[in-house]
Amino acid sequence: KEVFMKNIVCIFLLFTSSIAFSASERVTFSGSRSSQQVGLEEDYFKDFTYTERVPVTRNVCQDIPVTQNYCEWIPGQRICQTRPICHPTPYGPRCLPTYGCYDTPARQVCRPVTTIQRRCGQSTAYEYVTRTERRYMYRSIANIEFSFADLPEDYSTIEFDVSLENDRISLNAYDFRGPAIISSMLENDDDRRGNHYQRYYISSMSRNDYLSPVSQIPVLRFFDGTTLSLSTGETLDISHIDVELTLVSRRYRESLTFNPKNVELINDGASVLDIDLFRELGRRFYRWQNNIRVIEVKISRKVDGQIINDELKNSSFVTNRFYF
Repeated sequence: KEVFMKNIVCIFLLFTSSIAFSASERVTFSGSRSSQQVGLEEDYFKDFTYTERVPVTRNVCQDIPVTQNYCEWIPGQRICQTRPICHPTPYGPRCLPTYGCYDTPARQVCRPVTTIQRRCGQSTAYEYVTRTERRYMYRSIANIEFSFADLPEDYSTIEFDVSLENDRISLNAYDFRGPAIISSMLENDDDRRGNHYQRYYISSMSRNDYLSPVSQIPVLRFFDGTTLSLSTGETLDISHIDVELTLVSRRYRESLTFNPKNVELINDGASVLDIDLFRELGRRFYRWQNNIRVIEVKISRKVDGQIINDELKNSSFVTNRFYF
């Protein structure tokens, strides 16, 4: 009975050790605790590509010349012809042309004949083959701490997934009705053998507040050659947006990214953005003066950290193009 109980304990320990850690965990914050900790583990594998010389056997056909003796019977013949007849003399052999006939018996004559024959067979050759092998590297361990800011109004909870995959930590939120969630890394202590310790500060805001600066495509109000005035989505703080301008002329193309100096709110839920090209371009302004043919505008939403909502990552900017 004691041995049986020990076996049960061993099986239980083996089972619990196999499920104690997961490469992904859901984090939920409802305002009750200001911090949470998550521990993740995974077996980290890495793909290695190498080239190997291997024998390869194939059925190969080729044309080969084959030479064989061809024999035939020739009947007896009487041959008449002039041929030299030589007689020895003190001054050497003396040859005189003499006409005569002689009989040849029937005989067999053989001669070599070469023909081309097609032969097929197995042929083995060595070729280089590229292979990919997945090798176990080490056990990757991640200890992650989260501290939370207060929730925005009209939201009772936020939740997101923290994952450890291929020795990398990622945060992703998939709640399409929840607020925009922002992660800011406070501490990152990693080593080369998969031991991770990271601390994050998690804040959030309503989706309307996040998307408001990029909710409208920029509209040109006027351009006098120096000042570019645009109507954009409502922006409560100029630090919430970055502007990228691409200037195009017949000979040049130049892009510059900057934080605008001033955004003015107007009554219809939009903002007016005035861009001083002389200030942004500096000395390069004179190359573009009276030469601008196209201006491409991109306005991007900025946050202090990274947005982790999966569907909002591709909704953080608006663009437009103006021709002059």
